[in-house]
Amino acid sequence: MEHDRIGQISAFFADKNDGIDIFKLMKLLYIANRQCLFRYAHPMFFDTMSSASSGVVLHNTRSRIINADFYDKYIRFDANLIVHTLKDCTILNRPTVEDFDELSEANVEILEKVWEDHGHQTDLELRDYMECLYHEINKNKEITFLDILKAVGNLDPEYHYNEILYFRDLDEMFRKYENDAIIKE
Repeated sequence: MEHDRIGQISAFFADKNDGIDIFKLMKLLYIANRQCLFRYAHPMFFDTMSSASSGVVLHNTRSRIINADFYDKYIRFDANLIVHTLKDCTILNRPTVEDFDELSEANVEILEKVWEDHGHQTDLELRDYMECLYHEINKNKEITFLDILKAVGNLDPEYHYNEILYFRDLDEMFRKYENDAIIKE
């Protein structure tokens, strides 16, 4: 499910640095999702995105991390706005698909590359980098998958955008079904 996928991606980045600032994490998640859209015309996850003065915001992910919701199998959030992996969430230096059962090998490859290219940057350096190079980012504006597909030069962005919406709706339907099944138990 999507929330497990985002939890595992967050744990991947938090483990690389013995904890990661939530604002930097948001930007790395955005870069990874953008890179996935560039390569495969499909995102790693479907979160709602917008730009703010602090940079890109992933709305559901941010609130779920702060509220210790959904991702508590993988990460924890402290009072200093740092995201950490859980002690029992052991991740190898070179993750495999078995370590992250919600991520494909292609996803892990993208995450490794994003960390290699941007892991050394601060939150503010990432914000400035993204605002200069990512043309879909405008202050205080929602960023859609269509915006990103167009910005990365996708040859048929409307087709792929509609496909993404279809898969997002399926993911939401399965999440509701899973939640209903848990409530009935």
